[in-house]
Amino acid sequence: MRKFTIRLLQYLHGVFIFIAIFSGLSEVFSLFQPDQRAVFLRAFIVFVPFFATAWAVRHVKSIFAYLLISLLSLVPVFFVAATIPEKAIFLLISVIIMIIRMVSRLREDGYDASMEPLIGFLGLFVGLYIVGALTKNNLVSTVNYYLVFAYTILFILYKNITHLEGYLEFNSSVENIPVRQIRKNNSMILIIFLVLVLAAMILLPMTGASQLIVLLGVGLRNLISWILNLFSSNSPAPEVPEAAQAPPANQIPEGILDGMTEAPAWVTALYNSMSLAIGVVVGILILTALITGIYHLIKKFYRPSLENNDETVFLNPLKSTDATDRAGRPARPLWLSFDPNSTIRKHYRRMIYRNRKHIDRRSYTPLELEEYAGVPESQQRVRLHTLCEKARYSENGCTREDVQSLRG
Repeated sequence: MRKFTIRLLQYLHGVFIFIAIFSGLSEVFSLFQPDQRAVFLRAFIVFVPFFATAWAVRHVKSIFAYLLISLLSLVPVFFVAATIPEKAIFLLISVIIMIIRMVSRLREDGYDASMEPLIGFLGLFVGLYIVGALTKNNLVSTVNYYLVFAYTILFILYKNITHLEGYLEFNSSVENIPVRQIRKNNSMILIIFLVLVLAAMILLPMTGASQLIVLLGVGLRNLISWILNLFSSNSPAPEVPEAAQAPPANQIPEGILDGMTEAPAWVTALYNSMSLAIGVVVGILILTALITGIYHLIKKFYRPSLENNDETVFLNPLKSTDATDRAGRPARPLWLSFDPNSTIRKHYRRMIYRNRKHIDRRSYTPLELEEYAGVPESQQRVRLHTLCEKARYSENGCTREDVQSLRG
């Protein structure tokens, strides 16, 4: 139940944010359309891609299926919007929502700004309330006034329940936790906070204190206007003498082309050939980067699924983790290494490849590898086998005396 409530509050967070944005947009559209309330209500069609993308990003594995669902959710937005500016703005908001969801899917922590309540968002509602009060727009001021208190309640509930959920999960293995008493005390605290917020919402207009915010907004507006007036200048721009004026862009001063002759044909051909080669190389690099980026995007977007309680994920090829040698130096290829261990391993490899050119896998132990390669029994094989194991597995590795004994 707590997890469902947390998810519900996360959705309500996004709903409140976009309702505030829609009220601000209706203020802008009111300059061109008389029916501001109708614009505000039509903007609610954006919630179709809002909820569709939220569902798709959690349940769809393929990025192509996600994009298909997202694009289909844009269809009702296009048809419900009444005018071209509405279509453009509503579709732009929907695309931004789609991108936010996709970015949250690609992030390792899964952070989604449209699903994470933060106390700072109260500034959005307060700012729009001030704008609505200053412009005498009752729709904007009324909507954002109630959103301030509704979002405060939402934030208190969200933080309280998430902290309670984290506490109970962290102590899930502890016995005799008074879960029922904790829930009872938590509910009492929540009720007290909610009553205080509701009382403030009802009584604040009666006290006239809500107008204080509007007065602060008026003062801020006047301050900005005064600062702009200080930097404005009414003095005429200085005249530029005709002699100092630059020549037109399409006019080349006389004498510039004097003495220049046409380039030889072979120079022109060489230049064209180099330009074509560079263009082809750059095109190949751009195409390769684009394909690689799309591949990594698809791979990272893929959401692991549970199958028989086992998590299925993409696995990268195994890579060697030996970044340094025994001396702490960066590891080098075997053909560039001349220390005793590398010398022993080179001799051992030559013995193996003399008997078998291709090795099907690298997981053989030395004994299994010798039998697979068909190395005949001999004193040399026993000596190389012993030294190879010493070079690979011993703490100190081989010495120069070991190399001399092999050569002797």
